[in-house]
Amino acid sequence: MLHIRPGEIELAPCHRIITTTYNGQFPGPTLRATVGQPFCVDVCNDTDTTERVHWQGQELADAVVPPHSRRRMEFTPSRVGLYLYHSEVVAAANLRTGLYSGQVGALLVEPRTPDGREREWLVVLKGCEPFMRRTMRGCEVGYRAITVNGRLPGHGVSLRANTGERILMHALNAGATESYTLELPNHVFEIVALDGIALAAPQRAGALRLSPGERISAHVVLRSSEQWIVRESEPVATRFDGLNEDAPDGLLPLVLTRHAAARSGLNRWSINGAQPTFRVRRGALYRLQIHNTSDEHIPLHLQRHRLQVNGVWKDVVVVGPQQRLEVDFRTAGGAAALLHCTRQLQSDFGLRALIEST
Repeated sequence: MLHIRPGEIELAPCHRIITTTYNGQFPGPTLRATVGQPFCVDVCNDTDTTERVHWQGQELADAVVPPHSRRRMEFTPSRVGLYLYHSEVVAAANLRTGLYSGQVGALLVEPRTPDGREREWLVVLKGCEPFMRRTMRGCEVGYRAITVNGRLPGHGVSLRANTGERILMHALNAGATESYTLELPNHVFEIVALDGIALAAPQRAGALRLSPGERISAHVVLRSSEQWIVRESEPVATRFDGLNEDAPDGLLPLVLTRHAAARSGLNRWSINGAQPTFRVRRGALYRLQIHNTSDEHIPLHLQRHRLQVNGVWKDVVVVGPQQRLEVDFRTAGGAAALLHCTRQLQSDFGLRALIEST
């Protein structure tokens, strides 16, 4: 059972905030499901406003939950991995709702026969206490605190293991706008999955960089009791060595544009000059030909679909400033899917399109 309700959260001693939560905790409870087996959860909205819950990485339409009502969500996970659930409300400039609030949690989908021999860590990164700030690009959102599992670094974040122990760590950026870098000094991560999708071969990295909505699963051998280093960082554009081998059935050109606002205002965004609707054939393979004309990194997510970039499947792809990127996806049936930026401000102010299957 998930209850959407306000809660008082202690980020550190003498540092408390009040925000909308799942079950009065931040992040929300970690939900566990088994691949291939039905999963059911009741969502109760105890607030006075309509909420919308998105299960990122699952083939499931958003749950619209009216005030003081209950909605049952049922689905069968098809892939093992780390996923998330979160508010999908359009917040615009209201920094008390949507992903600016505490409405986010992790979903771990486990294999039917887990070996149970490996210790797992879950690390949820999120900025808290958002505020509007004026920059050269117009008004943007900043944060007064970066949290790890709902606590300020160094204030009760409990991730323990024995020296020399091999850990499977699941890292999740549950933030509304910022990208984060996660480091453990003198350690090397062996990345085995991106966005809940296993890699063909592990990749080694000294730090994990995550844009909003991205997830990384990685092995790390604990060598000492070093403190985590978490900081805001520039996103990393999605680049892999390889090719999308299958020829697409159709092409969808996308031009992403930022429209500068008046002084002190909020920028507007567009896809092909608007917020378009694309109609595609169910089950067909399409190629997004993306051109980012802005000077910002743009992480994109297509609900209920996986995205293929140079032979690697992901849930979120990051298009760098002035970059062109080709991304493939195979259309699914059901309700229309939202293609949008995972940064709340850009998505709310125009960086979104609908994909309808017929």
